Amino acid sequence: MFDFLFKHLAKRKNSAAAAPVSKAKTIAPVVVAPVPVPATLRQQALEQAAAVGSDEAAAVRFVIASGVAEARLLAAQAIHGKSSLEQVYKAMRETDRRVAKLMQQRLAALAQEDRTRQRAHDVLAQAQSLCNTPTLLANQVVALAREWQAIATPPAEAAAAFIAAHETLEKRLQAQAALQRRVLDASAQLRAVLADANTTRQTVADALQSADSILATAQQDVELPSLPKQLLPELARLHAQLQLVGNTRAAAEASIAAREAALDAATKLAETEPIASEEIVDAAEPAQEALQAPAPAPERTVAPPIDTEQQREQRAAALEALQAALEEGALQRAMEQDRLLRSLDLAGGRSTPAQHAALTAARAELGRLQGWARWGGNVSREELLASVELLPAQAMANAELARKVGSMRERWRALDASAGPAPRALWLRFDTACTAAYAPVAAYFALLSQERVVNSHKARALIDEVSEFVRAAGLSETLAEGTDWHALTAFSQRVRGLWQRLGSIERKEQKQLEAAFTQALQPLALQLEARQKEALAAREALIAEVAGLSAQARDTPERLQALQARWQQASKAFALPRQHEQACWQRFRAACDAVFTERKTAGAAADAQRHAGLSQKQELCAVLERSLTDATTTDTERVALLRETRASWLAAGPVPRAAQPALQARFDAAVESIEVKRLAVRQALARQQAEAVGMRLALCQEGEQLLRAHDTAAVGALEARWLALPPPTGELEAGLQRRFDALRAAAAADDLAYAQRLHDNQTQRDAALLQLEVDCALESPPAFQRERLALQVAGLQSSFRAATTGNQQSTRARVAALCALPATADTIATQRLTGVVAAMYLASQAVP
Repeated sequence: MFDFLFKHLAKRKNSAAAAPVSKAKTIAPVVVAPVPVPATLRQQALEQAAAVGSDEAAAVRFVIASGVAEARLLAAQAIHGKSSLEQVYKAMRETDRRVAKLMQQRLAALAQEDRTRQRAHDVLAQAQSLCNTPTLLANQVVALAREWQAIATPPAEAAAAFIAAHETLEKRLQAQAALQRRVLDASAQLRAVLADANTTRQTVADALQSADSILATAQQDVELPSLPKQLLPELARLHAQLQLVGNTRAAAEASIAAREAALDAATKLAETEPIASEEIVDAAEPAQEALQAPAPAPERTVAPPIDTEQQREQRAAALEALQAALEEGALQRAMEQDRLLRSLDLAGGRSTPAQHAALTAARAELGRLQGWARWGGNVSREELLASVELLPAQAMANAELARKVGSMRERWRALDASAGPAPRALWLRFDTACTAAYAPVAAYFALLSQERVVNSHKARALIDEVSEFVRAAGLSETLAEGTDWHALTAFSQRVRGLWQRLGSIERKEQKQLEAAFTQALQPLALQLEARQKEALAAREALIAEVAGLSAQARDTPERLQALQARWQQASKAFALPRQHEQACWQRFRAACDAVFTERKTAGAAADAQRHAGLSQKQELCAVLERSLTDATTTDTERVALLRETRASWLAAGPVPRAAQPALQARFDAAVESIEVKRLAVRQALARQQAEAVGMRLALCQEGEQLLRAHDTAAVGALEARWLALPPPTGELEAGLQRRFDALRAAAAADDLAYAQRLHDNQTQRDAALLQLEVDCALESPPAFQRERLALQVAGLQSSFRAATTGNQQSTRARVAALCALPATADTIATQRLTGVVAAMYLASQAVP
């Protein structure tokens, strides 16, 4: 029953195996053998290519027209013009790979030369522009030199022009450095003069004159815009401070001269009138103190000496404080009290002899302490100077170096306050060392100042660029559908990144520039923000759509792929900020993973169910196979087993696809084996029944033959043989029993009419046999083919196997009637009747 299936599968397999061959035959490329070029033609072509020489036009014509590859390549060596190279490249791109590659390389070399020439001219133009700029920065010159060095082979004329421009720029930088050095040296000189307590009027005048000269020349210098803006104001401040100090000292000297004159007058008066020596000393002492004072006060009118009670109390308290400070060794506090006592002496009044003696002793001790302090201060200054001189050799950061130099200057000033002023030579050495150590910091700060100016210009240029972009893009209005959001986003990210990388700007300009940048970028930011909200809503909708998918639906994978494709399209159409894009993607991916996980879980459950179904169906197959080997199983039990097994097989559910064909084949084979076995048993039973009917039919026909031969005694002898047969069990045997009984009765009565009936019933028998052969689809003898065709044309039943149960019962009755019909038998009729009986029993035993 599987022959057709096997033939169909074999046919498909053969067609599938033949398909690649046919396909391969269809798509196989056609190989065209190259046409050989004769040696003479090749030699002629090579000679013609060599004869082209340097004629580029002739070389182009020859390369395009020649059919010899070696000759084309030889002639192509003479082609160097851009238009000729492009013409030959287009003509040979699909024909001669070597010539096309040579043309392409030369075109690339020409393009590289053009780019190099253009880049050299651009750098040269930038250098010439820097030569005329009022504010030149060192980093601009360095960057320009780097850009020029990056050019591999610049043109000769551009190289010469750049060298000249670069020399001009270096001279300008040297002039700027010299100007800054002069201003810094002048400032350092003024500070040294101010710090020296023993400086003379001439020194002050020389320092002021030098500062005036530098201020005047700096104002006229062409490099003044490059000078850090704090240097000239600082020099002017120091100049004004030194000028004030000079005026103060001149006033002090005038006051001292006036006091000396008063002292001379007092001495002359003492010669004429007797005065105590203490009074003379008291009168001379203020003048002497004025001469020793490091910073004399300006001249003022001396009031008449009035020794009030308050002044006496102040003098006594100051003297006690001075003595206490000297006992404690507090030099600074003692010097402050000494200055207070001198001011009280200048204000007028007299001290008592005891106070005078105590004050003289205290001042002597103060002088001794000041000497020791000055000596210790000079030692400390020497150590401080050595430390400062070592600073340039130390690898220190600029900020740390600035703090170090500042702290050392503070320590020097503290020593000036505690140990008195330092010698001028030592101070100059210290100031020079500090200036030298601070030079890198000063240059660094100057560079930072220049960079701030450059950054300010860059910020303004960036603001102008943003404003121009917003105006050109029309961002102040509603944007059209075809807006290039990628370009807008890229521009926003680029300008924001440039703004963040600008570097430091002057504080007074930074807030203003930031506000201007924000205002210029606001229209673009508003448009991007609105579009970002729309894109974010679209992403949220996709996430919600993924979350709403049913994991068990069959089209879920296709819908999920479609949603992922839409997500990629949305990401390409408009990219959200990185943090938002990443967060949305994580949520979308988590939703997709959840669907896949749920499907995987459901798939695992389905796999478990399939494996359970596999085990159950394997057990059903084993039950069927065991029933085949069980000899005690009856046909009824096999029918019930098949019915139950088929129901259980359908209820077991699906099995793994890989095991389904083999398992189904096993089940079908077991079922088929059982059906075959049942059919064999029923066919054996049918043969037994047919044989029993055949034996009775043969006895009846034999008795009818004997009756026609008038051998009635022999007919009676058949009764013993008839009785020896098994008793009749079916309708056919019962009819034959009636036929045999009628035969015996006719033989006993010697009924000749019965013999005539046997002859007359032949026609009826033959007609009934022919009808039954047609119904049972049995072959009829050739003599009856005409009558058989007539029956078929008349529309009788076409097939015994296709008949219904009612038709089968009718056929059985007709066969039984035919068997019971007494008729003279011949060999052909007997065989036909036996075939009909066998076919009836076989049909009745068919497997349901």
